Amino acid sequence: MSENNFIKITDDSIATKGFVLYADKDWLEVKVDFLDGATQAGLYSLISSKGIVEGINDPRIAKLFDDYSNGEPVFKETIAKGKPARNGKDGHLEFTIEMNPKKVEVKDDSGNVDFRDLNLIKEIFSGQEILKVIPPDPGEEGVNVKGERIAVNSVKKAKFRSGKNVRHDEKTNLVYATADGHVEYVDPLVSVQEEFIVNKEVDFTIGNLKFIGSLVFEAGIPNGYTMEAGRNIHVKGVVTGSNLRAKGDITADSGIIGNENTSIKCDGILRSKFINEASVIAKGGVECYYEIVRSKIKTLGKLVLENGAIRGGETYAFEGVKVKELGSPMGTPTLIAVGVDFSVDEKLAKLDEAIKQLDDQKAKLNVAIEPFLKNKLLLLKAPEAKKAAVKTILTKIAGIDQKIKQVEQMKVDQESKRYNRSKTIEINGDMMDDVTVHIGNKKKKFDKSGKRKGTYMYDKTSFEIVFSRS
Repeated sequence: MSENNFIKITDDSIATKGFVLYADKDWLEVKVDFLDGATQAGLYSLISSKGIVEGINDPRIAKLFDDYSNGEPVFKETIAKGKPARNGKDGHLEFTIEMNPKKVEVKDDSGNVDFRDLNLIKEIFSGQEILKVIPPDPGEEGVNVKGERIAVNSVKKAKFRSGKNVRHDEKTNLVYATADGHVEYVDPLVSVQEEFIVNKEVDFTIGNLKFIGSLVFEAGIPNGYTMEAGRNIHVKGVVTGSNLRAKGDITADSGIIGNENTSIKCDGILRSKFINEASVIAKGGVECYYEIVRSKIKTLGKLVLENGAIRGGETYAFEGVKVKELGSPMGTPTLIAVGVDFSVDEKLAKLDEAIKQLDDQKAKLNVAIEPFLKNKLLLLKAPEAKKAAVKTILTKIAGIDQKIKQVEQMKVDQESKRYNRSKTIEINGDMMDDVTVHIGNKKKKFDKSGKRKGTYMYDKTSFEIVFSRS
């Protein structure tokens, strides 16, 4: 404490002769100057008369009188100290996750950085700790040298309320997520939201988004952005030239306007007002309300466009198609295929990769025993341990050959699932020129336009694609 904070508490009367006492304004510390005629009895009498009863440092006083008797000056030395109050602290929330993610550079396979990747969403997983609720620190009362209590400030509990998808363990004061999503903190409510909502048109302040839950866009998504969701994507505006990926469904209320780089993929159902020049893979199905124009559509489900048209492009819908019109008045080539499983190609590619790996293993083993296979005499003269090793390698090669046969059979099985001729195309309107229809592994081109309300199907008698008006 600065010397300037101390004031003299003794006067110059004969009662205080021999000492000058000083105290701070709160009487937490007392200091002394020794004058002529100072005695221990006189000092104790003086401090008693001033009401000083706490924190008197007797050893220190004794030492000061020893110094004084040896001719050393005693000037503003501390002889008594109280105990200052320790102020308390309000309770608070201590987040154990990063609430404001920092931008990180995301590079593609070529090392290029996409500056639209802003790392805007901090994901959290079910069971992960979110924060600690730190209780208030009540502080500790103090006492001055007169024995007077020094009160502490009042403190408050942390403002906290459990919201959606969080659990507060009151024994440990820890808060956990009970669902995958992102943390939302609106003082004092802490929640885990399974949706991330963008309430404006996507721009550079939003950037590309990748989220474990669902993404909801209140407006549109302009050209050049990529959005990925572990669940669903719902866009209320127009999707223009951007890429969407979802483990669940994708809904584009106002439609999709694509370009040569536009790719829309989901494991669920794609629902859109219209689809224009886009590449779409929607495993669960496609529901469109107006038209599909010059797009490439692939689904393992059914494509439904009861009140609209498919004009140009290629459409593959394994479970069938229900549409009002097929083809374009301008004669743009249109391909429509049902009962064709496009996913077989991906599965076959994985099986081919497995065969390649087995062939590589087999080749390495053959290199190891090649000298013995070329020269049988060399094997006959070899030690028994070497003969046993060669036999083990031959056994491994035979095992690999067996695995290759199994994988080859799996390829045959997959090929058998590629086509299904029982699927149909229902049409409730016009059929334009230059439409090619595939049902399973059969195809037929139609060049005559006109009203064709009915169903395209595979006829088991004629072995052809036929049209039935019934």
